[in-house]
Amino acid sequence: METFFKQINIPDFHDIQKELIDLVDIDSKKLTHAYSVDEKIIIQKCPIFTNWLFSKKKMPIRAYRFYITEPYGKLGPHIDGTKTLRSPFGLNIPLKNYNNTYMHFYDCPEENIKNLFKNGYLGGCVPKDKHALVEKCKLELINPYFVRNDIMHSISNPNPTYRIIFTVRWILHPTKGRTIQEVFNID
Repeated sequence: METFFKQINIPDFHDIQKELIDLVDIDSKKLTHAYSVDEKIIIQKCPIFTNWLFSKKKMPIRAYRFYITEPYGKLGPHIDGTKTLRSPFGLNIPLKNYNNTYMHFYDCPEENIKNLFKNGYLGGCVPKDKHALVEKCKLELINPYFVRNDIMHSISNPNPTYRIIFTVRWILHPTKGRTIQEVFNID
């Protein structure tokens, strides 16, 4: 992917938002959090979405996840994946309270990146020195976008409401599925 993000048109977008938002479980005790949903549930509960998505996908999907950012919350700068195997992109779909919230993208040299954690989902990298980051651009995610996850990025929600988005991630492999065109029919 040459750019930080690429907008995508989804027919029946508002109907798809309604299907997906019905699956959301906000746990206010966890505040900013994410959780995956099994594909069987997505297929069963979101027929408009899965009909569209499955007609476009070219490779297996690895994960369906909700990301919930608390009111006035932030998700610090990070890269999805490890230094050796990064998640190149995701299809992010805004669901609720996404106006005036931003995904920030940073220039971060490799020598300023360290592995942070490994969990059941994927793992991540963070900057050794977050003060050395240079913001390159930011995106108000008010439409569906493919967004870069393999570069340093963060989230800001300056609003008094929970920001909710949904993401789709494809197979994670060192050489396969590294471009949108390999995994998804954009036409």
